[in-house]
Amino acid sequence: MKEAVYLNKATKRFGSVMAVDHATFAVEDQSFTVLLGPSGCGKTTLLRSIAGFYDLDEGRIFIKGKDVTNVPPHKRNTGMVFQNYALFPHMKVFDNIAYGLKFRQSPKAEAEQRVRKVAGMLGIEHLLARFPAQLSGGEQQRVAVARALVIEPEVLLLDEPLSNLDAKVRVHVRVELKKIQRQLGITAIHVTHDQEEALAIGDKIVVMNRGRVIQIGAPTEIYFKPKARFVADFIGTINLLKATVAKVTEEEIVLSLGPSTLLLASGSEETSVREGQEVTLSVRPESVQVSKEKPAQGLNILEGEIRDAIFMGSITRYFLRAANLDLIADVQGSDAPLKGNIYVGMDRSKLHIVPEPT
Repeated sequence: MKEAVYLNKATKRFGSVMAVDHATFAVEDQSFTVLLGPSGCGKTTLLRSIAGFYDLDEGRIFIKGKDVTNVPPHKRNTGMVFQNYALFPHMKVFDNIAYGLKFRQSPKAEAEQRVRKVAGMLGIEHLLARFPAQLSGGEQQRVAVARALVIEPEVLLLDEPLSNLDAKVRVHVRVELKKIQRQLGITAIHVTHDQEEALAIGDKIVVMNRGRVIQIGAPTEIYFKPKARFVADFIGTINLLKATVAKVTEEEIVLSLGPSTLLLASGSEETSVREGQEVTLSVRPESVQVSKEKPAQGLNILEGEIRDAIFMGSITRYFLRAANLDLIADVQGSDAPLKGNIYVGMDRSKLHIVPEPT
């Protein structure tokens, strides 16, 4: 697939602080890419650098094959949606949306046609005569997106645009954002610190920490196969277990988690480990099976006990102790919580080895 944006060793410093540290990756054309990481990791700085609001100290930025590193923002053909929406309070919705077209001196008739088209697409055509103060947060967010889309940008840049919305509205709007992106076939780069949001809308996720790109991959890869302990720990709830590699073959890897505990993990070309190496074993709570009866699953069966249980609606979260290991298990449809002694099963295909030790 063609590249819409390519960053080559993009680096940005603020004094002695390295905000973005030699970031290199490509954003595929017509994809929805999410920059994900904790506050201060450099994701917004990187987004603003793509937009042209910050000049790089090192590296290059390419948009649709053109080197735009030294091109001013208004000539990069990117649309930006800010966290606080940045709507003009004295302008009606129509004029807010049309602002970019007016700046580009588009003919009045053409501008009106494009404003009404994008407003209809976002379901806000009935709001065009109102002022921003008369709108809800979700409506303001749609106006901000419309203003960015109306100029028909090559790349849509979104700087945590959903963070000011309440939980239910945020979920609804993120679905709409993804739908619009697909309908238009536009390339979008979205910044967030919300892991659930990133997994829900991203075609590709770029995980950042301390200015560096830690891992890039599809949501399922980031979630189930983290390549670094930071990624495993940052994305959702996870069990991270200290292990030692006992044996390595082409088909499987045998891990020791204690004097009498061995677990089998699936062999993988992506995981290069050696016998005797200390690693971190990661397994998601939903991949931990809990039962009163002993399942027939081979060596990765542990005997344990339930220490606590929390009912969370669609699941019950169990806190377990098994073979001197503390585990979390999420079990669906558990309206009568288990108690006492149980068996813990972990499908070896769901076990993932992170080369870094705990």
